[in-house]
Amino acid sequence: MYPTERKIITSVLDFRKYNDEGFFITKDKYYGEYNPLGDISIIISPAKRLARYHIQGDNYDTQGLNYIRILVTENIDSNELLEILVNEAKTLGADALVELSIKSQYQEKIVDGKSNIEILYHDLSGLAIKRK
Repeated sequence: MYPTERKIITSVLDFRKYNDEGFFITKDKYYGEYNPLGDISIIISPAKRLARYHIQGDNYDTQGLNYIRILVTENIDSNELLEILVNEAKTLGADALVELSIKSQYQEKIVDGKSNIEILYHDLSGLAIKRK
């Protein structure tokens, strides 16, 4: 195992855009009167692509190259995830999304002695409702 540096992963979901549109979002239950329109569940697996990673120092692989190919995972912004979920709710005619949940599954990867966090998938869910 390699020593690692502290990693801080911050995710801020900005609801202001949707509030300005009159679309209500909360992680809590909604206690006002409403019509339930649909329970939404979405799993998103980020894209992966091959990239060259240069090896430090005079290390060369078996073909005499000083780089290796690694898979790089797409970084999806938390507000893009929120937009995907809200758009799905709007297609049902919702004006609110309650019991919102956005969770990401992470995995640590060590590349050339450095620790990196890779996101395996995002799990989005919420209840689309029409408030009365």
